[in-house]
Amino acid sequence: MIDRTVLEADTITEMFHQRALATPDFIAYEFLRGEEWVRVTYNEYGKQVEYAALGLNQLGIGPKDSIAIWGDTMPEWTICALGGMATGAHLAGIYQTSTAEQAAYIMSDSKSRILCVDRLSRLEGLLEYRESLGNLEKVIVWAERPQEGNSPWRDAVYLPDVMELGRETAAEARGAYDVLRSQVKPEDYAVLVYTSGTTGRPKGIVHAHCGFPIKAASDMAFGFNVGVRTRIGWVTDIGWMMGPWLIYSSLLLGGTCVLYDGAPDFPHPARIWARPSSAGCRTCPSHSCSPRASRAPRAPGPPAGTPRTTPSARSTAGPAPDGPARSAAPR
Repeated sequence: MIDRTVLEADTITEMFHQRALATPDFIAYEFLRGEEWVRVTYNEYGKQVEYAALGLNQLGIGPKDSIAIWGDTMPEWTICALGGMATGAHLAGIYQTSTAEQAAYIMSDSKSRILCVDRLSRLEGLLEYRESLGNLEKVIVWAERPQEGNSPWRDAVYLPDVMELGRETAAEARGAYDVLRSQVKPEDYAVLVYTSGTTGRPKGIVHAHCGFPIKAASDMAFGFNVGVRTRIGWVTDIGWMMGPWLIYSSLLLGGTCVLYDGAPDFPHPARIWARPSSAGCRTCPSHSCSPRASRAPRAPGPPAGTPRTTPSARSTAGPAPDGPARSAAPR
């Protein structure tokens, strides 16, 4: 079931806002913190995105701007993405495994004004390419606080500080978020999805607000039976198109987005399945993965390149670390 108010929303930004209003107590996403699963409701998620949007807007981000996001599969990735889109900006995802050179190319090609990144260590390699990043004005770090002496990038800021700025703005200017959201139009860019670059330079593919989430939701609903309160996870590189696909479709359908980061088989083979209780869910939890993840849980011993299958892994074509993307369809 899709709530009519959510279905009638004509942008991802409004779709998310209406979803938070329609099902505030439903679980929007869950993620692992250490070995503990943390669950966040749509109401809480809505506030996180609102404060991120207002904070980004205070930094000068607005319609038609580009925001690059480079980091592991964490809630902050999605908060930066949805918060950025609420300002009228669009996101350019960078693969988690990209080199500094590859990341710099995407940032330059997308003319990104802000880079949201998880770790300070990723910034060290970017220093070599700083001259090519003429549009870049600000770096926002979410997993560790930048400060004098530990940050290779001068003037980098901490995401919680940006969100606190947004919270203060929301308190001082009632309705500021409503005004911000109203600027976003259905035909506006939502996301630039870059190809893997295995056949040349990565190519940016434009997706607008009015098309991408509907296609993603239909894939989820009819291909995977995802609906209200269904948990769905996709073990993949969140910077690839499957990241936004997972986020937008679960929001539209009222499901729970499972954000899993790290090796699927460490410290034990069943780690990825050690999920919270499914009580209150309409269907059983569902996990799917890209070819990259399906190759990960291999028992030690077989020589490299030995064919191996992974039972119950639903795969989709995607960028492989050791060669061009391959089709998941049977031959």
